[in-house]
Amino acid sequence: MPTKDPFKISDHVADFAEISKHYSERSAQTLARHPHQLDIPYGNNAAEQLDLIYPKNLTQGAPVHMFIHGGYWRSGSKADYSYMAEPVIASGGIAVLVDYPLMPQARMPQLVAQVRQALAWIKHHIADHGGDAQRITVSGHSAGAHLASYMAATGPQDQEQAQNVQKLVLVSGIYDLAPIPESFLQPEIGLTWNEVENWSPLDADHDPNVDRVIVVGGNETRPFHTQAEEFQALLPETDGNLRILPGLDHMSIILEMGDPNTDAGQILADVVANS
Repeated sequence: MPTKDPFKISDHVADFAEISKHYSERSAQTLARHPHQLDIPYGNNAAEQLDLIYPKNLTQGAPVHMFIHGGYWRSGSKADYSYMAEPVIASGGIAVLVDYPLMPQARMPQLVAQVRQALAWIKHHIADHGGDAQRITVSGHSAGAHLASYMAATGPQDQEQAQNVQKLVLVSGIYDLAPIPESFLQPEIGLTWNEVENWSPLDADHDPNVDRVIVVGGNETRPFHTQAEEFQALLPETDGNLRILPGLDHMSIILEMGDPNTDAGQILADVVANS
């Protein structure tokens, strides 16, 4: 029997389609409950847009949290993850959900530059929406965690580094791109070895002044555990708080993180509240 590709999540999560449906359903419920502004441009590309979701009783100078969706860099949309605003709002914060152009048309340096551009928009404009530009935290899931790591890191051929992020929450991240060209993804994204060598977080320099929480589900496939452990080992002993959440897989972990009443959701709520 052929070995299952550990990166092909649908082969390892029996209720993959059902959980995906829950993403959309819960996102619609979140937008129905909370004030929001959708599809705000942060750049000139049609995909360079972000959503803002607010508490009903917003206090000026609120903490701000930016979420970067996954989808292996080639799929996904911020619209599917509006529910990630719930732990942010529970902590009195403003949630910012970001879209970015996708592979294979966009390449890895462009993706990193675009999410950094979204962060720059937040820093320059969030005060006009009631947020505090000095209290920005960032999270990402899967490929989104890979991109989020570069909010406070510099790659070997990097030209810039984002600044003034307080904390990162990196969920089920991909920190070593080397296995990807051998995975099911390669025909879809055409990852080059130049991209592998220059845009793997394990080969980047990470800002020691930024706190990171690295999260992985207990039921995720082995590469996600191994890469989380290797990423944590790069960081100072005072950083890289690795949390393994029992019973959660690559899909359910981000669904639970969008619920402030779960252990996963409380991780995010605490990061926002303490920023």
